[in-house]
Amino acid sequence: MRDEVMMCQAYDPEENTWISLLAPNIFRAEFSVVANQEQVFVVPKYWEDVHPEKVEVYDRLQNTWMPLPDLPCEYRSPKAVVVDDKIIICENNKEQTRRYQDVDPPVYWDERARIWRVTDELSPWYDIVRYSFLSLDDCRLVKDLATKNRGPGIKWERIFLV
Repeated sequence: MRDEVMMCQAYDPEENTWISLLAPNIFRAEFSVVANQEQVFVVPKYWEDVHPEKVEVYDRLQNTWMPLPDLPCEYRSPKAVVVDDKIIICENNKEQTRRYQDVDPPVYWDERARIWRVTDELSPWYDIVRYSFLSLDDCRLVKDLATKNRGPGIKWERIFLV
């Protein structure tokens, strides 16, 4: 029998070291992680966990893990991203798989109301699983990419945040 241990660490760029954190309250073999505003969110896969809808958040300032309200959906392979300062969770499966199975819509964490909200089908974030994200420090890089990728048959679409 193998004893499984869940460990958490955070990287401190100022000290160039890893810091040990408390492990989440609920053990998970497989999960998705996303960080936002000095907090770390752990999202479980539904078939790997006794509590598939339980998301926990680590608050560095309080050095504790806290449970959030249950997710309204169970995701087989969750993808958690931060967009427009919102935590968004969606099903992370390939387009060909999405055609053959029902997929729950993305949800986002409403920090003010402290609840998970289902993303509206008209929202640009409804199809978030199709997007890729990259943090950029230099706006000239975006201009260079757009300039080099303009041409016949290439259509750029501007998405307005809601």
